[in-house]
Amino acid sequence: ERAKSNINSFKIKKKDIIIISTPLHHTLAIRLMTIGIILESKIIFMENYNFHNFLKLIKTFKCNFTFFISNQLIEILKNRIKPYVLKSLRCLVSSSASLPIDKKSQLIKIFSKNIYEMYGLSEAAVVSILKINSQKTNLSSVGKPIRNVKLKINYFKNERVGEIEVKSKYIFLGYYIRNRLKRINRKSFFKTGDIGYIKNGFLYFSGRKKNFVKINGISIYLDDIHNLLTQKKIVDDCVLTYIEDNKNINPRICLVFQSNKHNVNYIRNFCFKNLSTYQIPTYFFKLNKIPRNKMKKLNMVEIQKIITKKLAFN
Repeated sequence: ERAKSNINSFKIKKKDIIIISTPLHHTLAIRLMTIGIILESKIIFMENYNFHNFLKLIKTFKCNFTFFISNQLIEILKNRIKPYVLKSLRCLVSSSASLPIDKKSQLIKIFSKNIYEMYGLSEAAVVSILKINSQKTNLSSVGKPIRNVKLKINYFKNERVGEIEVKSKYIFLGYYIRNRLKRINRKSFFKTGDIGYIKNGFLYFSGRKKNFVKINGISIYLDDIHNLLTQKKIVDDCVLTYIEDNKNINPRICLVFQSNKHNVNYIRNFCFKNLSTYQIPTYFFKLNKIPRNKMKKLNMVEIQKIITKKLAFN
């Protein structure tokens, strides 16, 4: 059912050639494999991902469809890949993380066919789709819910945002814990752990609930700090998290960053000048390279290990 909803949403045709670049345990890979089986497609699977090999395979085999991780599309723009490399693709579908608005606008210029951004999660598959070409006035959103999906927002007290909740035909059965299936109630709304709001029928994604923290009763969105530092190009890469311990009443914000131009003191001074007092991180750690996997996704396990070591050392 999940696969069929994608076939209808993205107008994938029978025997389209499909390429899979994510590991096979990834839900996107499982769905692409299922789509390929249903449509009797040729399936190209990359056992070891490499960005340039990925593009070469698309061009060589004239692949028609895949799910792109948003970072892959950003890499395409960064490397100024020529449009003819992608011309066999039926459409571009961005997933995993929201694309910045400027990147969406740039993609429209190099790819003349349909471009989509989809919001979803492993437990519920695709939740909403933004048609980037035709819904340009709503580029900061992640689109409208697809057929057979209902959304609601459990708004936080005195906040314009809240937790996104989903009721869907495509919701999972439950969690497999200690060799037993712990079923969820599929008739009720599923709490996603994501934060957002709905305006004019469009869903706006604000970040993960774990990236939302209150200090002295003030709501802080760590993604706002991240966006400021990256959009102003103060850092080459960064990740923000917060630390809770029994010694402090409030959580402490921690910034781990990568920069070839600036040191900790420069970044700290920038934060003092450009952030509200309650947004300023307590801890600043500079790394030569932020741990990411081959798909450019953050390796949070490794990042947490680094933070723990640095805090112990300090």
